[in-house]
Amino acid sequence: MKPTARRRHERAAAHLMAVVAGAIAVVCAAPTQGAQDVLARAAAYVAAYEHDLGSVIAEERYRQDVSFPAAADPIGTAALLLGNPVRRRELTSEFLLLRVSEPHQLWLGLRDILSVDGRSTRDRAPLQPRLQRNPEMSDGEFDALVNESARYNIGRVRRNVNVPTFALMMVRASEQSRFSFEKREERRLAGTLTWAMAFEERARPTLIRGSGGADLPAAGIVSVDPTSGRVIETQLSTDEPSTQVRTQITVKYRPNQKLGIWVPIEMRERYHVRPANSFAEQIIDCVATYSNFRRFEVDVKLRVPQGVD
Repeated sequence: MKPTARRRHERAAAHLMAVVAGAIAVVCAAPTQGAQDVLARAAAYVAAYEHDLGSVIAEERYRQDVSFPAAADPIGTAALLLGNPVRRRELTSEFLLLRVSEPHQLWLGLRDILSVDGRSTRDRAPLQPRLQRNPEMSDGEFDALVNESARYNIGRVRRNVNVPTFALMMVRASEQSRFSFEKREERRLAGTLTWAMAFEERARPTLIRGSGGADLPAAGIVSVDPTSGRVIETQLSTDEPSTQVRTQITVKYRPNQKLGIWVPIEMRERYHVRPANSFAEQIIDCVATYSNFRRFEVDVKLRVPQGVD
């Protein structure tokens, strides 16, 4: 999957990070009055949250597992294991969740990988000092950091940026009109009675773009405290027909006493690759956990090349 963007530098947000300007408005079924009130509170919460969270660093443990549904067949097993592909990988990293102030207000994620399967990877200079020395980057410079963050990923799906806060974009006041919303159920999460608000993207072009720039509508559920508007959990799904990749990402938020706000503590990803050749089918399951959050007081900017729209 590839990101959508009107400016060349926005490719840094990769297949799950895109900002769209001038979206085509569509008429969606209006949610009930109660749901509208909850969505308004959620939009206000996200606006304040984006400001309060800012840029942070967390310790991340990231486990990736690749399975082959066709591997029960001996012929398929032999084909899939040709070349001895890696089936499991565990990374420990300093995960930088960066709030880029210019030219757009968005979050980007970078991994400063410390170890792979228990072995140190200190073959590059630490990322934090590099950003502190050079907080204003070109799109090419940022692309290089993104690719560096993804160099130990396994599986057939290119996942060069993983940003747990991405799905919060769906309930921004500026983006809600792109989606239809409906209350699915009430459920208790983290000791809070939440409303599970299902969403489906209706506007075109979509926030996320697939292969060749094709529209890739997002759908999912955002679980919200109906009183405060606080987001407790997000689920985001996409299904790309051209590459036969189905994606589902679930993020849990919990309170952090040090920062005084709720933070993402777990992100679960599933990528189901369903090519025409069933022997090449893959399921990639990933679990990232985050701890030891602290502030990263650097105002990161992406330079916009002159003359590029």
